[in-house]
Amino acid sequence: TKIRNKLSIKLNEKINFNDVSKYADFYKINVNIYEIVENKFSETFKYGQYNKNLNIIFHKEHYYEIIKIGLLNYNKCPKCKRMIVDIDNHLKECKNCEKCGRAIGKTHSEKSCKAKQNGNSKKNKKYISALNTDTEFEAYNENFYFADFETFPNEKYCQTPYAIGLKHHNNPTEIFYGVNSMDEFMEQILKIAFTKSNKLKYLVMYNCSRFDSFFMLNWLFSSDKVDKKDINYICSNGEYKKIKLGKLVIFDLCLHTLTTLKNACNDFGCAIQKGEFDHKLINNYNDVEKYKNINCLCGENHGWFDYLIKDVDCMAELYEKYAHLIYNEFSINCQRYCTLSSLSFDIWRTTLKNMIKLPSFEEYEKIIKSLYGGRSGPIKKRFVSSIIKNNEVEKVCEEVRKLKGDKEKILNLVNDCLIDLDVVSLYPAAMKNYKYPTAIKKNITSDRDLEKLRLFINAGNLKENIYIINCDVECRKDLYMSLLPRKYEKKEFEYEGNLGFHDLSEIKNQWYTTIDINRAIKYGYKITKIYEALEFDAPQNLFGDYIEKCFKIKSESKKGTAKYFISKILINSLYGKQCQRPILEKHIICEKMEDYYKLMEDENNIITGYELIYNKSQEVSAIVFNYTFKNKSEMIDKPTFLGAMILSRSREIMDDLIIGKADMYNNID
Repeated sequence: TKIRNKLSIKLNEKINFNDVSKYADFYKINVNIYEIVENKFSETFKYGQYNKNLNIIFHKEHYYEIIKIGLLNYNKCPKCKRMIVDIDNHLKECKNCEKCGRAIGKTHSEKSCKAKQNGNSKKNKKYISALNTDTEFEAYNENFYFADFETFPNEKYCQTPYAIGLKHHNNPTEIFYGVNSMDEFMEQILKIAFTKSNKLKYLVMYNCSRFDSFFMLNWLFSSDKVDKKDINYICSNGEYKKIKLGKLVIFDLCLHTLTTLKNACNDFGCAIQKGEFDHKLINNYNDVEKYKNINCLCGENHGWFDYLIKDVDCMAELYEKYAHLIYNEFSINCQRYCTLSSLSFDIWRTTLKNMIKLPSFEEYEKIIKSLYGGRSGPIKKRFVSSIIKNNEVEKVCEEVRKLKGDKEKILNLVNDCLIDLDVVSLYPAAMKNYKYPTAIKKNITSDRDLEKLRLFINAGNLKENIYIINCDVECRKDLYMSLLPRKYEKKEFEYEGNLGFHDLSEIKNQWYTTIDINRAIKYGYKITKIYEALEFDAPQNLFGDYIEKCFKIKSESKKGTAKYFISKILINSLYGKQCQRPILEKHIICEKMEDYYKLMEDENNIITGYELIYNKSQEVSAIVFNYTFKNKSEMIDKPTFLGAMILSRSREIMDDLIIGKADMYNNID
């Protein structure tokens, strides 16, 4: 405010081009203005003849945000593609590695050199391969910490931390509380994160992805004590699934147990159970001291202090039990995985006998069009119970009440009403009982081959081999519900006829697996044209060992226990992982121009946007650049075609149960 008054710049208005010279003279600093043009910084304006430089990056029209980062004259090395300041001297030293042929401006590790020689560098990953199990339990030791936050709503109804518990391995829980609790806690976290060590540290929290992590990231981004490039995170659907600060990884245990801390501790039979505290008692920092300890007549302390210690201690015990459970059953250390579903994917990989080739991005875009969820189709005004026809509703209801929940007798009494049915383990059955391919064999585009394939499929001759085809289909006209869904431009899909209408017009230019197509042809559909087809290799048993292993754990566990619940989730979550969309956009936090140039060293990176990070003084301290990739195939890391085929098999199982058996409202999900 004082500076703006001195410079005659209006408050709460953006700094425009004419204000730049005033700012430069006031600070006695050279001003260099840059604009991002075609993903590169382009100098558009210079002002001043002082000894210090200040760089300004164009943010919006007539507005320049001040970024206090040093700009050096970088040039890209034509050999190693790195951005270099002293390019002349660098070119004299830059040479090619005699082993892997890679241009190196600096030494590279033996491991990366061998990977390059074998064509297995991380960027060129094209296969899902078998994974070796761990040989040593490492998921609970002196590298593990545990923390929990207690908050109250301030006058703006925003949650404010007033107490934080931190526990190191088996040591007593330390409590930070009061106005400075967040600062004191984060200072301790920084010490843990940046202690010189080759091993990663882990901070285990509960439900932090949706709550505690926001407080921590806000503190980190507004602090000048942290190099922003040391902050890495994965954010999905507004949740911080994973945060890494230096050598410290924040692990959300709730993303593995998928229930409340109280329920999880009870299910795992923890000796320490979650306590109770009336959170409405704390509305300001005066209440924090007042309700730190509440001594009851029974002799127990129901203040927040003991409650918080118990929360942290029971969470530590819960994590230890969970980590041992996963390692004992699967020989995998759980701390490397931010969710239970990502853990399930690697457990499955330990059972693989063959490599699975990932599709290219172009192939992925075709496959994803053949991926449909479950069918929900009410058949309206088709079925009327005899109880209604004969006006016997009141009489039957009275008889049902007398039977007091005896299901067998009720079903004998009421035998023509709608009944709720549930297919147990639908997706696991689809995975275990069928074989699936491991790679796309070829892309068929010639008219001759496509017509030959069309006739072959229409004749019902396609048995084991699976294709994903783009086709037109003539529908059977006397159905209440279509066997094939359709996708529209708005990414919506529906089953024609699902409202009881018979509008089963010809399907045009849609992608399907031949699993879906074969089932439709069985009931009278015909393919009229195929535009393109992806042919897959011979199907194999890919999921049998994994499903059997998880089922064995489930069958040996008591229903309602944590072991039973987790085995059930592992069984059912794997198919969803096969359908997971790739992350096509990433981010990097730049505090210095060197960080930006490091991003631009890779010609595959394309900047899509950027956001500004402000410190506590509301000054811009860094920029977050969002970027995507020219070669998007590098980001495909899941065999999406397996997900599409598993869902097709699931619909096939349901149709075999339903078609011709009864009039039903079916919801396959």
